[in-house]
Amino acid sequence: MSRLSTSAANLLLLVLPAGSDTVLEEVTFVLRPGTGWVDISYTWTPEIGQGEAPADSAWVTVEASGDGGRTWDLPVISVAGDVGRVASGPGRILWYMRADLPSDQVGNFTIRVLASHHEPIPADHEMVLVAAGTFDMGSDRGDRHEAPIHPVTLDAYWIDRYETTNRAFQRFVQSTAYETLAEREGSSVIYRDGGYSTVEGASWWHPTGPDSDLVGRLDHPVVQVIWDEADAYCRWASKRLPTEAEWERAARGTDRRTFPWGEGGSHTPTARANAGAESCCHESAHDGFLNTAPVGSFPQGASPAGALDMAGNAWEWTGDHFDPYFYGKSPEKNPTGPVGGTERILRGGSWISYAFMLRTTYRGHHTPDTRHNYSGFRCARSQSD
Repeated sequence: MSRLSTSAANLLLLVLPAGSDTVLEEVTFVLRPGTGWVDISYTWTPEIGQGEAPADSAWVTVEASGDGGRTWDLPVISVAGDVGRVASGPGRILWYMRADLPSDQVGNFTIRVLASHHEPIPADHEMVLVAAGTFDMGSDRGDRHEAPIHPVTLDAYWIDRYETTNRAFQRFVQSTAYETLAEREGSSVIYRDGGYSTVEGASWWHPTGPDSDLVGRLDHPVVQVIWDEADAYCRWASKRLPTEAEWERAARGTDRRTFPWGEGGSHTPTARANAGAESCCHESAHDGFLNTAPVGSFPQGASPAGALDMAGNAWEWTGDHFDPYFYGKSPEKNPTGPVGGTERILRGGSWISYAFMLRTTYRGHHTPDTRHNYSGFRCARSQSD
């Protein structure tokens, strides 16, 4: 580990190789006086292990801390240069910190640069394996388009244990310079106090508008993303969006449970999900969180597969188009939904949802370009991939 510091800027750069065959050398940084710009430079040369050829590129990402490196909860989004997939040799990164940090954090932080041979998904974003088998999909006690109950047989697959976080999406954006639709259009929709409004400056890194940010919220689910953006992240991570059937099987198991944890709503006997009020549709802090919560905050609400937040926190895009009559004609083996349609399926409810919407069989649906401060996603992968 290399350490370079400058007391004038109160900056500390930690260079952490993600693998023994990736080495970053000659690291320097400069805070441009009187500006919000930070120049970071480094050199990495691959080491050759026994019987291995050296890699000719690596994934480089940047993170920042406001507490001396105990947590890495400051957003680093406005970066350019040799970040993402880079070739071996010298590299330079330019970060405009004033765009990402509130004024009280500017010049008072710690930086670290991470290198990996694979897409830089956070290490704690593991997947859980769902065994091959048959389960009963749908419900005869919900909305009409949840019926009929029908058997579905799935091959084994992996699904993310957690919803995709702001931290993970930040690494995707750093690596690809991806710009979301909300950023391009300059506005997005927020839900607050029982109503919707279009807010200028709202986006995934300003979830409720320009006065909001991601400081301390990098481990919350990313929101304000449309279907194409969720799909793009999953593809970048060498995954895909789960099918609606895969999502439901991971959430409810094979015993027709109403909620991921079994029966009984999210409010009793203790909070099992980050959910809304007991009646539709208002935010509520009864569970300790008025809006989104860090992923995995409710282990008592885990699904049979071991996935967290499959009820509440953020609605989750799936890969399927929506057809209210699809269950009556769905193939039994590995269904992937209708071949087309004007809407896509979302599952799981969110922090404003009441118990009816938190059920494992509830089918939300929106046009693919819809984004809110309560909708996100998680990814899946076939076991055979």
